[in-house]
Amino acid sequence: MEKRKIILDCDPGHDDAIAIMMAAKHPAIDLLGITIVAGNQTLDKTLINGLNVCQKLEINVPVYAGMPQPIMRQQIVADNIHGETGLDGPVFEPLTRQAESTHAVKYIIDTLMASDGDITLVPVGPLSNIAVAMRMQPAILPKIREIVLMGGAYGTGNFTPSAEFNIFADPEAARVVFTSGVPLVMMGLESHQPDRLHPGRDCSDGKGRRPRRRAVQRHHELHSQNAVRKLRPCWRPGARRHLHRLSD
Repeated sequence: MEKRKIILDCDPGHDDAIAIMMAAKHPAIDLLGITIVAGNQTLDKTLINGLNVCQKLEINVPVYAGMPQPIMRQQIVADNIHGETGLDGPVFEPLTRQAESTHAVKYIIDTLMASDGDITLVPVGPLSNIAVAMRMQPAILPKIREIVLMGGAYGTGNFTPSAEFNIFADPEAARVVFTSGVPLVMMGLESHQPDRLHPGRDCSDGKGRRPRRRAVQRHHELHSQNAVRKLRPCWRPGARRHLHRLSD
């Protein structure tokens, strides 16, 4: 099976910590690099979180620090969701892993320009890194195979009554990405309902590495305390088809 080459752009975050785990271990994915952006917390904290996850799970993929703020406005953080560290809950060993010296935006541009157009960008945080790369080097646009992003909402938001956090955190960047003309799949809030997974979580035998289990449990607890349970179940057909694509 040919693996899908991806760059994972994230702001860890409990949800993005899980995304790193899944992308690194999925048999159909070739994880080329992890780029970090400010979002759930400030860049210094999201970078530490990404490095901690990679070190703990021995994920030998280069990590790059990117944009420390949105492209046009003041940063907001989700410390009410992810805590002061951005990844409250798990306790990690002292960090020895380091980020690469190259800026994430430059890494994205250089990697795409050297590619055959076979790389998928997977942003699961604010779209600041992707938007700045597009503006700095428009020649990357035809080099992007596809963008599969986590963000947006059909109806009810999770940060305001109508806004999902990743888009709300940098809406100008989202506009750049959504109007770029690059093939795009949006995985919005309606594509998942975490509270439906609680019975499976509660039936768990508790086996597995402790920090990983705590991170997953914390993610479930935080979402169940917020408005996600009230969202209308609404699967976008495009998202559903994409979820089946990797399993074909």
